[in-house]
Amino acid sequence: MSKAQSSNRGLWTLLIVFGGLFGIFFVFAALIFVAMSPERFGDNQVGVLEINGPIVTSDQVLRDLRYFEERKEIKGIIVRIDSPGGSAAASQEIYEAIKRSEKKIVVSMGNTAASGGLYIACAGPKIFANPGTITGSIGVISQVFEVDEVMDYLLLKVNTILTGEYKDTGSPFRDFSDKDRKLYETILLDIYEQFVDAVAEGRQMERADVLKIADGRILTGRQAKEAGLVDELGGFEVASAWLATALDIDGPPKLVYPKRQADTLMDLLLDKGMSAIKAEVRSAASPTATFEYRYAGPGF
Repeated sequence: MSKAQSSNRGLWTLLIVFGGLFGIFFVFAALIFVAMSPERFGDNQVGVLEINGPIVTSDQVLRDLRYFEERKEIKGIIVRIDSPGGSAAASQEIYEAIKRSEKKIVVSMGNTAASGGLYIACAGPKIFANPGTITGSIGVISQVFEVDEVMDYLLLKVNTILTGEYKDTGSPFRDFSDKDRKLYETILLDIYEQFVDAVAEGRQMERADVLKIADGRILTGRQAKEAGLVDELGGFEVASAWLATALDIDGPPKLVYPKRQADTLMDLLLDKGMSAIKAEVRSAASPTATFEYRYAGPGF
């Protein structure tokens, strides 16, 4: 056998070996893909939409909801809330998206579902809470930072040019005047009225009854049930069982969570803590005050 023939045989041997390995890898990858595909679980699937930590933006929650909406095998959704609330506008966006959903929905409150968390919960036709869940806190909060005295101490000055006297209202670089306060109070009152309206509509309550508890107070899950803000007492498993019965699912439903990819390892390891830090940094760094449906109690 010539050297050329021996070399060609060796080359073909390598091609066959590596081709076989590639084929095995491809089949293995395909099996993993099929195994992880939601469709393999059949029809008795329920999506779990998690709303955790301070509500800074609605983007991720809306993407998760869309993920469930686009899959026919997902028959219902459990909205699991463990949040003190946050951005008023983001809470409203999530509320409206859940109301528009064509899937059967149940809301399960975790440790906390206060303020914006409660606002979102009211979009669901059925709300479960633990007896010790912290909820309520119907109201609006806005905090204005002032650093003008620090600027003076550091001999720093900000030159501001305006087109109107209210253009820099809420700026941390000047005093918060009585006129500023009156303007903010009208804004807060309007956003507050929107909150009361949403609770009255979502819970099918008289507006006067909502106003009795709409002074920012927090409630336990048991107190919230007595006030009409919660339908039943029970945890996640109880809410899941109720949804399975409503969907005529025999036995526990197969829970499906949306696929997510953490931006960084830090986000993955400190998901809740990082969310809280981001919310505070965003609020502190904002040149003007934010208007939030947020419970500002211990731990938040």
